[in-house]
Order: sequence, then C-alpha cells, then structure tokens
Amino acid sequence: MNSELLQLKSIQVKMLYRGKIDRIGEHHIKLLDLPPKSDLRKNFYLSLLNKNPSQMQSIWAKQSFSGRASAPFQLQSEDLESVLIWLKSTPTGIAYYPIEQLPTHVKILYIIKIKEEL
Repeated sequence: MNSELLQLKSIQVKMLYRGKIDRIGEHHIKLLDLPPKSDLRKNFYLSLLNKNPSQMQSIWAKQSFSGRASAPFQLQSEDLESVLIWLKSTPTGIAYYPIEQLPTHVKILYIIKIKEEL
C-alpha cells in the first residue's frame, strides 16, 4: 500500500516497535497495533522483541510519558479490513498481520517468523 517505504531491516523494525525511532529516511512512521487481547498481537511482540503484552505496555508507557515516542494507534478489532482501512488512510503507516491473509496490493516491508507460545 505505501509505495514510498522500502523494505526494512530487522533492527529498524525492532527500534520502531520499541519506540526508539519514529522515522525511516524522510518519513515519519505511524505504527498500528491490534487490540490488547489479540493473539496475533501477543505472538507478534513475542516473536519480534521476545516481550509479552504487559512488558510492551510498560515500554510504551515509559516512552509516552517521557515524550520520546507515541504508542501505536490501537485498533478495536483485529480484522483485516480494519487494518487495510487504517493503512489506506495513513500514508506512512506500518502494521503487522499474517502474510498469508494479505491481499496482493499490500506492500510487505518485513517478514518475521512467528513463535507460537507453548
């Protein structure tokens, strides 16, 4: 969807989702998060950062409180249509979703191997 953004490196994705950076090149990045109770969200953060939801909430609370970063926009639903609507309305938006469910017009910036919690 966002043709201006190029593929990302692992370190860039990790730094974005830890609130350490909010720019890629000239682009101010806005992040999307799925609802707090979402298994997709839990598995995403576990796989990317080896963090559980409460650890991520703590990280974002510290970043927001210090003024260093704003927490990702949080959807009320984890359905693909809501993600696609947000991406379409957010030109420099980045979201995560299972790759096998994405339509072909969505630009993939980074692929992670999802860890399933035992």
